[in-house]
Amino acid sequence: MLVALWKLISRYAAEREYAAVCWNVHALTCAKPNPRLQSFLRANGFDEIDHPQFGRVLTRRETSGYGIRRQRPSPT
Repeated sequence: MLVALWKLISRYAAEREYAAVCWNVHALTCAKPNPRLQSFLRANGFDEIDHPQFGRVLTRRETSGYGIRRQRPSPT
């Protein structure tokens, strides 16, 4: 389920030409931390940070290759 959600959101961002998706996962400080989820996320490029707003999270910035979001041409 997690991988399907990951792909869906990445595809959504690419279709709308967003520059990147920033993932912040609260897998470290949730009510029942899951060590398997933490291992999966770390193996897929997530790093642990101390976020100023959210506390300890696993984060990953996934660039889409579009750079700054382009404006769509207006229909004429």
